[in-house]
Amino acid sequence: MIMSKKLEALDAQIFFTSVNHGLPGLFREDRRRIRLKLVQKLVASMSDSDISGIRFPPYDDSDFDIQSNCLGKPKLKIRNGVEFAISFSYGPGRVWAAATHGNTNCGIDVAFPLEFLSPYPLERAFGVNELGFLHSVYELSEPEAACFIWSAKESIVKALGTGYNLCEPLNLLLTGVQSDGDYFQSRFLISPKLKSKLGISRTSRIETVTLREGDGFLSLSGAKGIESDHRIARYNSAGAGTIGLRQ
Repeated sequence: MIMSKKLEALDAQIFFTSVNHGLPGLFREDRRRIRLKLVQKLVASMSDSDISGIRFPPYDDSDFDIQSNCLGKPKLKIRNGVEFAISFSYGPGRVWAAATHGNTNCGIDVAFPLEFLSPYPLERAFGVNELGFLHSVYELSEPEAACFIWSAKESIVKALGTGYNLCEPLNLLLTGVQSDGDYFQSRFLISPKLKSKLGISRTSRIETVTLREGDGFLSLSGAKGIESDHRIARYNSAGAGTIGLRQ
């Protein structure tokens, strides 16, 4: 099933979908095959919606090329020169993908409460009041609040194009959540240190929406006018200090 979500502040549409794989582990070839399947579904849906006035002919696997920069940020290129921002998230038995077209990057992430049970180091990923806010306002348990916030933060750093190579979870702080029926809209404060590191201006915008996915949460983020590639051209990925906090 293809779904889409309008990011109002960005005037952009994020298309997202998933496929079940039923495999005990995903090897490189499995990931490639699943990514191509998701890409085909997303491009077909985006072309059917006439997004940005673009129409596409039918494609086969050889027409798609998924390239990644040195920090792992993927970009979808099609043989006719059209490019899409694209993002993937791998969950138990299922892979999710999201895509946007135009000057908007996107990020998607799925998280579940079981990932954040003790002895998970909550203090390394969440600010003092972040978990308590979701508990008091939306009555989420601590693991539920943690997976909500983590999926949102992860989707943001994917949209920024850096992952946790150039920033840390505590560089993003939840400042507000609004429920809009079937989904949540969240606001996050980006620390001055991270803004300076990435060259993000005050007017650069990050918008995040979060939906329930089983007993967990699925988050989508969009970053308009923020392109990190030129800032990391000289970055040595071998020295990356990726933070792996998920169990």
